[in-house]
Amino acid sequence: MAKHTETKRKTDKSSRRRYATGEASREHILEVARRVLTRDGYHAFTTRRVAEESGMSVGNLTYYFPNKSSLVEAVMEAVFKRYEPRYTELLGGGDSGSEDPAADLVAWFLRDAVTDDTAGLFMELWVMAKHNRFGSEALSRFYDTGVRRVAKTLAPEYPDLSDHDLERIAYFILTVTEGSTAVFARHGDRSVEHEEIIPLAIEAVKVLLHRGTSS
Repeated sequence: MAKHTETKRKTDKSSRRRYATGEASREHILEVARRVLTRDGYHAFTTRRVAEESGMSVGNLTYYFPNKSSLVEAVMEAVFKRYEPRYTELLGGGDSGSEDPAADLVAWFLRDAVTDDTAGLFMELWVMAKHNRFGSEALSRFYDTGVRRVAKTLAPEYPDLSDHDLERIAYFILTVTEGSTAVFARHGDRSVEHEEIIPLAIEAVKVLLHRGTSS
């Protein structure tokens, strides 16, 4: 009996080690894939290129991600998870949360939207969505998840608003955010700076939140 217990303990330990190694490899692949997609563009994005830059064979990569579509969708899921800590922070309330979640949420989204990393990635995701059905469906799921998370972040501060009203406002925030990427992420001189847009966006969202009725 003791020998059986010891054997089981060793097996469980070995399984945990393999799982940890697998998770580390998976995260490494996703980080490399995100970098390749952003840098080289969707049309040059292949499992072979990601495998080469990950330092593994294509066969090893396809153990984790069988094809290009599964890899791209996993990249999108990883990108969304990157935003989770900020959502949690805004939802914290009191000393650990935001005093003005709506304003902070809008400002955070708009500033992140024009960073080289985020803008480069999302421009490629838009290309992918245009040319591939799976890409379009994956991006739709990504935005739907984002809308629900934004609505959940705002709900405690605006309990009188319906779920539908909160989702309408969440879609509005994402629309303004994507517009920021399209207009301001490109280099060049403009008569208005991106930072000047942020208080206008916050004001518009606040009006919608305080109006509180569907129209």
